[in-house]
Amino acid sequence: MDEYSIMPNHFHGILRIVGADPCVRLADKANPSVRTSVQWFKTMTLAAYMRGVNNYGWPRFAGRLWQRNYYERIIRNDDELQHIRRYIESNPARWASDKENPDNWQFRGRCDVFCRNGQEEFSGRLC
Repeated sequence: MDEYSIMPNHFHGILRIVGADPCVRLADKANPSVRTSVQWFKTMTLAAYMRGVNNYGWPRFAGRLWQRNYYERIIRNDDELQHIRRYIESNPARWASDKENPDNWQFRGRCDVFCRNGQEEFSGRLC
């Protein structure tokens, strides 16, 4: 794992595949695919979280801890790597204004209107 950032509702990370030939697609135990690596990461972190819940009284998460899918991108050069590292490093500072931050949505008394950063917006839903 290279640069990473743990956010309240998501995770950013750079997965380094050392010694991988970008022109060859291998998916065995000696050369796991990105999918297999992400699946392993989710399994191991879920197991560690459940140990914390069971052994140390951590609060139980309602619903799923991990989303089913994930976004992947191949980083092809050092400039791109540095750009993505800066994005990940600065991500926590942007949480206060993130559209996914539940603190930016406040119910305003009607099912179809919410307030986001002081702006009323239609949610696209009706009750």
